[in-house]
Amino acid sequence: MWPGILDDDNAADRHLGLQAGLAWGRVADASVVYEDLGISPGMAQGIARAVCEGREIEYRTMPHWQKKAPAEAEASCGEAVVKTSPGGR
Repeated sequence: MWPGILDDDNAADRHLGLQAGLAWGRVADASVVYEDLGISPGMAQGIARAVCEGREIEYRTMPHWQKKAPAEAEASCGEAVVKTSPGGR
């Protein structure tokens, strides 16, 4: 729902996130699943809940999306910082 707010590696945070998503699903018109990186166990739980609650499930991909390697992501961030830093650094 809001990536980066909760820590997926923290069991309590992960549980809160899953419960929040399931609660939101109860009032949603449909569940949309982005499957570019596969279906995680939490996503599978949400899909199963949607099926049980009779909610439409729409599977999507992001055709132009490419996952960057960590080094590429850091380089991109570094370039952005250099271009926007005061004093031209």
